[in-house]
Amino acid sequence: MKYNATVVLLLALLSLAQGCLPAPQEKITLHNSLVECFPDSGQAGSWTITDSLCIYRGKDLYLLLDGGADLFEEYGFLQVGSTVYTDELGVAVTVEVYEMTNPAAAFGIYSLLTVEGGVKIEIGQEATEGEYYIQVWKGRFLVTITARDADRWVKDPARELARAIERRLEGGSRKPDLAEFMSGADSTYQGIVYLRGGLGLANAWTFWYGNIVRLTEGVTGRSGSGNSLIVRYTDGEECARALDSALTELTGPQGFTLVSRADRDVVLHDKQGATVMFVPAGRVLLVAGARSQEEARRCIGELQIRVSRLQ
Repeated sequence: MKYNATVVLLLALLSLAQGCLPAPQEKITLHNSLVECFPDSGQAGSWTITDSLCIYRGKDLYLLLDGGADLFEEYGFLQVGSTVYTDELGVAVTVEVYEMTNPAAAFGIYSLLTVEGGVKIEIGQEATEGEYYIQVWKGRFLVTITARDADRWVKDPARELARAIERRLEGGSRKPDLAEFMSGADSTYQGIVYLRGGLGLANAWTFWYGNIVRLTEGVTGRSGSGNSLIVRYTDGEECARALDSALTELTGPQGFTLVSRADRDVVLHDKQGATVMFVPAGRVLLVAGARSQEEARRCIGELQIRVSRLQ
């Protein structure tokens, strides 16, 4: 299954009633920091909590997300709280606050969920607003606010609710250095997604064939008509083994043709003539996919200039 920006609505609508707290008629006092991230009725403009507040921890996430939990686990999931707020006009939104293992994990899932659209707004460390949702990243937290009826979305009140939640979240952090590297001031890359494994890679880059590069940390993005991937390993030997594994898979079951192999790069063509280029650089592997070898080399070239920063 592909997870893209449309998963925003699914994340909100797949909540189940297990593991829930009673729908509050008055303030609930619990020794649970995640519960405290949800403003009580009247603490976020005209919004009122109108459903049970559910907390899912660890494997209980599978009760909330049917088919999406494995992706969150790959990044590093701890717990999520979910409830419904309704405003004075009767507009209802589902609010979910995900606590991940660290800020990099939270940014990674945020970057994947927002890669396909929306506009950036100034809430938290980074936030994206779509036609019927808001996604917010702050520290190790991801906040999703999604209209329960896509035709009834109130932009300004929803932003007010997002800010009220964001103010209750702890701390902040810089983006992972791989994401900062690809999105630097001199970069042409867009649609940048920070990755923690094969599931994220498969959903962020359709020009790929599973986790054949043995990715545990990486970043991908688009530049022009090409896509690039940066994978970081523990050392150069692990990088070399991953490259050999990828070449075995591509030239075998996937039917790619090896065009050239040198110390500084490897070039392959698929059955339609598209190019995949690999460039090992110490413990970092640069990968580009494009319709032409020239475009793939341009994508790689932009990253090669600065890759020493990642060693």
